[in-house]
Amino acid sequence: YGYNYGSKHYNRVKETYLLAILYGTTIAVISFLALQLFPGPILSLFGSGDPLFYEFGSRYIRIFLFMTFANALHPITSAFFTALGKAHIGFWLTLMRQGVILLPLMLILPRFMGIDGLLFAGPITDGIAAIIVMIIGLWQVRTLTKMQESSLSA
Repeated sequence: YGYNYGSKHYNRVKETYLLAILYGTTIAVISFLALQLFPGPILSLFGSGDPLFYEFGSRYIRIFLFMTFANALHPITSAFFTALGKAHIGFWLTLMRQGVILLPLMLILPRFMGIDGLLFAGPITDGIAAIIVMIIGLWQVRTLTKMQESSLSA
């Protein structure tokens, strides 16, 4: 991103970002499907034997990792802003997900939902973070489009 951004090839920056989102999301969707369809075999990599392990582990994987399909957006967008010289935005996006959303939800939800509160904290956090990251990412893509148009007309 950075080299093309510095060279004012804003369309390349935009195309690279969107392509990274496409590839990352494709891998994330494949991961999501594997986690949802085959939690037992995945769990067997980490332990075996006890039926409670598989029962809870399968439930945990299916709930906590439900938003896996959206997980590519966050690191790609954080890296995108860092490469554009806007590391502070990437930093705040990362801090927002882990500290501002996830940690409070992991402390609050179990009080009302028991262990399920911990399970649902993950997908709720990922959903909120994905929406925020999409808004900020699209804002930057629009900004790049305007910058490209300005550089062409100048």
